[in-house]
Amino acid sequence: MHAILALMLAIMLGDNAESAYCQEILMSLGEVGIFWTNSLVGTMSTLALALLFWPLLKGVPRRLR
Repeated sequence: MHAILALMLAIMLGDNAESAYCQEILMSLGEVGIFWTNSLVGTMSTLALALLFWPLLKGVPRRLR
C-alpha cells in the first residue's frame, strides 16, 4: 500500500514529495497516523482523502434507494 502511494506522489508531485513521504513513513515505523499529528497537516490529509473518495461516496445514496 505504501509503495503505491509513493508512486502516485512521485508521478503527480515529483521526487521531493515522494522522498518526504518515504522519510515520514520510515520515521514513524510504518504508522500512517503521523500524518494526523499536526492539526494543519491532518486537515489537509483528511481533505485530500475526502476528495479522492468523493466520486465513490457521491453514488452511495443512489444505490441505497
